[in-house]
Amino acid sequence: MTATANPYALLSDATQRWLIDVYFRARAVIRDALDQHGRAPGLGVAIARARVEFLERELRPVVEAVALAGTPVDCRRGCTSCCTLKVEITPDEVFALVAEVEATLDAKSLAEVRARAVEVDRRGRGLPPGERYLLRMFCPILEQGSGACRGHVVRPAACQGYLSLDHRRCDASSLGAPKTISSPVASGLIRDAIMSAQIIVLQEAGYDQSRVELSAGLAAAWGDPAAEGRWLAGGRAFPSISSLQALEQDRVK
Repeated sequence: MTATANPYALLSDATQRWLIDVYFRARAVIRDALDQHGRAPGLGVAIARARVEFLERELRPVVEAVALAGTPVDCRRGCTSCCTLKVEITPDEVFALVAEVEATLDAKSLAEVRARAVEVDRRGRGLPPGERYLLRMFCPILEQGSGACRGHVVRPAACQGYLSLDHRRCDASSLGAPKTISSPVASGLIRDAIMSAQIIVLQEAGYDQSRVELSAGLAAAWGDPAAEGRWLAGGRAFPSISSLQALEQDRVK
């Protein structure tokens, strides 16, 4: 079989038209959030809230359809298997998470999150995703006792659009027994279309959209108080992480 350079070419014309519509409506939502907030601190939160609401609305028919088909989405609070996955996010998503936990956590809890981000970044730096996953390093934003995401209202698109139809397979996989995770195809397509819209709109407006690993981004943001201001001014948010990205790319080759 000959591989295609464009996997979307395998989709029907109707599906492609639907995704294009999702993409352009997402662009309008992100552009509106950007225009309303302006180039000011807190922009990441404004964009995240707009995107979370839009993606949630677009996913709702998918969730309803798989439930009617007898295979409902099996994700729920307290199910944390996917919270050990390597998640790559953009600077605006990093700053949204930072702002959310700083606004909602007490000093002790915030200090724990910050220390956890540094530790997870240190242990996972440069590791291939599979090796990292098996270390069972939970996301620093996760409250492990309750299984609650402390940044849920501004969670990254990669997290929000990750849906499982069987949490038992997720649990088994996270413990080292490889399993295929069943997920609605449509949810991944919608997530990717909206993520692309968000990245491209921000790139067009002059904002750095270099993707970083979540923990590394949090550690870098808290370690460099000038990061958000530099990003808002059109500079690279986390220049210190570029060598990490190059290292990871070399290890994959």
